Amino acid sequence: MFPPYFVIGAIFSGCSLVEIMLLLTRKAMKLNNIIEISHLEKLSKIILLCSLLILFFYLTEVFFVFYNGNPFEITIYKYRTSNGFIASTIIILFCNIIVPQLLWWNRLRTNPIILFAVSVCVLAGMWLERVVIVLSSMERSYLPMNWYGYFPSVFEISLLLGSFGFFLFCYLIIIRIVPSVSIYDNSN
Repeated sequence: MFPPYFVIGAIFSGCSLVEIMLLLTRKAMKLNNIIEISHLEKLSKIILLCSLLILFFYLTEVFFVFYNGNPFEITIYKYRTSNGFIASTIIILFCNIIVPQLLWWNRLRTNPIILFAVSVCVLAGMWLERVVIVLSSMERSYLPMNWYGYFPSVFEISLLLGSFGFFLFCYLIIIRIVPSVSIYDNSN
């Protein structure tokens, strides 16, 4: 189940990031005639579809964990959905499942501010989901003597912020050097 789940998750977060970048570029470079609302609406439909697929995978995960009856899987699943991760789980479900359902309405799907807010929420939810997956597996193992709380070091935080900064730097360089509109575009 994990390979298609992670592929759909990558498409989900990737489309959200592309929509954010399109909205920012459209606004900053005044490309309203080139990046039209219809393009953003089609991308929003993909985000909505991916949200429904992610919901399907969440429900399938719950079903298989309890249907299988493996006590280790049940313990890990209960740990990820309770204790210190209950707030994270609620935020993940809200950001990845509930918020994208706003895109069912055409009026909201064509509003750039709503699209930006939904895309940021999806990105935050998908990032938090990956954090919960990694942290819950690092904090708990099969031996109770290996159970500990995880706190990121200064190096890990700086690496995360540096990767965001490097991505933004590369994106700004690319939109500065590469033309945003083809020279051979003859559309009016």
